[in-house]
Amino acid sequence: MNSSLFNEEDKVLLLGEGNFSFTIALFKKNLNINIIATCYEAELKKTAESNVEFLRANGVQVLTNIDATKLNESVKFETKVFDKIISLMILNLIFKNC
Repeated sequence: MNSSLFNEEDKVLLLGEGNFSFTIALFKKNLNINIIATCYEAELKKTAESNVEFLRANGVQVLTNIDATKLNESVKFETKVFDKIISLMILNLIFKNC
């Protein structure tokens, strides 16, 4: 029995990545899903840069300088439909306070 949250070919949007380590972990699960990972920052730290290089080299779309509260204003998302949207900003707040 497969207990994955994801179905094959799901289009998954990850909002608010920090260093893209969550995206890498998800990618390495080999779930056969389509991932678009975003972060708010325009300039990335060194760890994030190397993670983004790995992800892009493996076909994962990574977008920087994305304000998750204004996706409707972004041309990059005009025609996109997602099966799953995961807000990592919320997760960061939850686990920061634990």
